[in-house]
Amino acid sequence: MQRTVLWGLTIALFLSAVASTAGPVGASATSSVYTISNGSSGNSVLQYAAGPEGTLTLVGTFSTEGIGTGSALASQGAVALTHNGHWLITVDAASNQVTVFHVNQDGSLMFASITGSQGTMPVSVTIHGHLVYVLNAGTTTTAGNIAGFWLGKDGQLTSITGSNQPLGGAAGSSPEQIGFNNNGEVLVVTEKAANLIDTYVVGKNGVASAPTSTPSNSAGPYGFAFTSQGFLVVSEAAAGTLSSYAVSDTGSLKTLSGSIPDFGLAPC
Repeated sequence: MQRTVLWGLTIALFLSAVASTAGPVGASATSSVYTISNGSSGNSVLQYAAGPEGTLTLVGTFSTEGIGTGSALASQGAVALTHNGHWLITVDAASNQVTVFHVNQDGSLMFASITGSQGTMPVSVTIHGHLVYVLNAGTTTTAGNIAGFWLGKDGQLTSITGSNQPLGGAAGSSPEQIGFNNNGEVLVVTEKAANLIDTYVVGKNGVASAPTSTPSNSAGPYGFAFTSQGFLVVSEAAAGTLSSYAVSDTGSLKTLSGSIPDFGLAPC
């Protein structure tokens, strides 16, 4: 699934006021779209300015000081912004690191820190408040894991003792995305090849529980999002379908709509 700027590729959107007079962000705002190069000779975040009619213009390239794989990362959520838009975090898959940038008022980036991902092949990252979790995909012979960090006011990441947890599937399970539910109390991970959806309950100390694994309704669970009501919607890439779930505070899943056709191929 080749990654492009808008489809099949993780992007993050940042709004910044550019009017010389004070006022709410709206008609006087510009937006930035971010993605990564995933370059094998050096990973970079690319900043695109989005015009009022949706046109994109490359306006900045910022080194992560880490290394990408040089090929399609085949994941969702490789770039994430904090809710306030002040920090951007991205994965460096080939160097097993995570990079943090400060987001300037004009949307440009300033390098803040780089930290080991506490695993192999980080492919996805999620943020809730100051709590950050990274999904390490592992290799064909090494199982993946999740790992938690606290994001400091200076942009430094501090590893959370006891937060490293395994995935539900074995090595080669092809994990695709990690994400918090709306209140930050449950983490979700999709494992495409294993056809599993893993959930983890996150304590107030930031430590995730062991995984609860639920078989996907159809083959290839991939990207997902939570609705404003807190329902989980998951794409099923291998089946060309999607399913929705209710997620309890203990991490259990209840199917609401199972394997609804999307009338296309390989939804990610």
